[in-house]
Amino acid sequence: MIIKKQETCNTEELQELNRYLEGMYAETDDTVFLAVKINFLLGLRVGELVALKREDCQTISHLHVVREEVRNQVTNHYEVVEHTKTNRDRYVILVPKAVSLLQRIPKQGEYIFMRNGERITARQDAYVLENLLSDRVL
Repeated sequence: MIIKKQETCNTEELQELNRYLEGMYAETDDTVFLAVKINFLLGLRVGELVALKREDCQTISHLHVVREEVRNQVTNHYEVVEHTKTNRDRYVILVPKAVSLLQRIPKQGEYIFMRNGERITARQDAYVLENLLSDRVL
């Protein structure tokens, strides 16, 4: 069994982390850094975050969460399925900071978070956060 250590940040650490993510986005234009930053505001499961499509932003104040990324047990590949872990869709209120960040993301395809024409995966998102915490950027 793998036990994951839960990491928490105080206010100053979160501000430093956000500055770092912002700087990395400015340097690389890689939306994975904005994805991590946005999820601090939204609190979605990472698989739900990376499966968000532009059509899920139905209004400027709400996000419709209807799908997630899962690992196919047969092929061992990750794919997007049209349901969430709980098999229930839900609406998430978008705070102004999240709206502002979403508006900065260039439209590259049907998914919100794309890199080089491909959907960003949950593993890529988690990798950024793991590296930040393990390197103690904070």
